Amino acid sequence: AQRILEKYDIPIVFLSSHIEPEIVEKTEKITSYGYILKNTVETVFHASIKMAFKLHDAKMNLLEKERELEVKNQDIEAMNEELHASIEELEQTNEEFQVSNEELSQTHQNLLEHEKKLAQSEQMFRSLFENMKEGVCLHDIIFDDKQNPANYRIRDFNKQYGKILGVTRKDNINKLATEAYGTSEAPYLTEYSKTALYGEPFSFETYFKPMDKYFSISVTKIGNNGFATIFSDITDHKKNLEKITKTMEALQQSEERYKRLTENAQDMIYRMSIPDGKYEYVSKRSIEVLGYTPEMLYENALLVSKIIHPDWKEYFENQWHKILQNQPEPVYEFQIIDSNGNIRWINQRNSFVYDSDKKIIAIEGIVTDVTKQKEINIELKKTIEDRESLLKELQHRVKNSMTM
Repeated sequence: AQRILEKYDIPIVFLSSHIEPEIVEKTEKITSYGYILKNTVETVFHASIKMAFKLHDAKMNLLEKERELEVKNQDIEAMNEELHASIEELEQTNEEFQVSNEELSQTHQNLLEHEKKLAQSEQMFRSLFENMKEGVCLHDIIFDDKQNPANYRIRDFNKQYGKILGVTRKDNINKLATEAYGTSEAPYLTEYSKTALYGEPFSFETYFKPMDKYFSISVTKIGNNGFATIFSDITDHKKNLEKITKTMEALQQSEERYKRLTENAQDMIYRMSIPDGKYEYVSKRSIEVLGYTPEMLYENALLVSKIIHPDWKEYFENQWHKILQNQPEPVYEFQIIDSNGNIRWINQRNSFVYDSDKKIIAIEGIVTDVTKQKEINIELKKTIEDRESLLKELQHRVKNSMTM
């Protein structure tokens, strides 16, 4: 029976005369379709056979259902696996979506912050733009059919631009330069085009004849084919500079005339700072008047105090003390010893320079060598005295003669 079942799946019914339990148990281990004792009634025998077939059919049906169930289970498992895979993909997609959502949220937050900073930057730029002391104007280059710069359009400008040029936004915004400035050609188009096209910033000063104004202009590139001008009206500065230049020229001419006058004067002219006694200016005549060169006087403060005649030192000290006390005298006359050891008479006329507190800060003076005049005066005085003495003698003799 076992060898048959190894090859064929058929119902086997045992027909035996044995009723021993171990024999029956042994057959049950092989198959369970039936065990019929010999001499069994034919009706029971046929019923047992039919029952065996029914059991076999039932078994076959069960096996078929089990196989179908197994297939279905396999399909379900496959579907479960696919579902699980789909769930995993969905979870992964969900995670990716969450990450993307977080990134999107962060990007949105960054965008909001960027927009906020941009708005703040724009506000700061606009505030700076509108409150600058210089005029600022933004322009776009306009090209002709051959793509050569032909004009430029005014895109925007600040308040100071309008104030300097005396125009409003309605007057010039979006107008061509030729139209805005009333010229046949756009002012400084060549220079501005270099900056707008090649990014070469530069600065220059110019006189704009249509407005009769001087401007200081700086130019810088902005955007594509655009440029900005930052300018100041320097008309007053230029006019003041012209006045200063003319004044300086006149002053220089005056100084040259003064220098020629002082250098050709017969007297020594000087300027001395107080209280240090340093010579700030000494004319060349110091050699003829004092016997010392200007360089020697520049190098030695208060050199006059060292060359003054010993008989006049006390006089000099008194006069110097008066100067320091703001009580100077306009004229001095004293003796010095020149570099050759000769005694000279000096006459000095003074003019005093005061600060805002009316304190003497300098002496400007003229010094004359009056030695010859002094000698002539002395000689003249002696002559007069001799003549007076002779006259008295003659008067005395005449009186004596008349008495006799």
